[in-house]
Amino acid sequence: MEVAASVMGLLSVAAKVAILVNTISDRYRDAPSLLRNIDIEIKDFRFIIRKLKPLAVGLTPLDAE
Repeated sequence: MEVAASVMGLLSVAAKVAILVNTISDRYRDAPSLLRNIDIEIKDFRFIIRKLKPLAVGLTPLDAE
């Protein structure tokens, strides 16, 4: 359960950062390529976390005995 909550938190942060990066990119069409690379990395990160989420849901909590 703790792992699933952590995964959900990471997804939430990644989504907020992705929205911010997209807003900046849209506002400044000549945004540096670094900003575009960050956007791609965040999208990749979100994809990986979404794939891990189903695995994390079935794990035993760390404090279980």
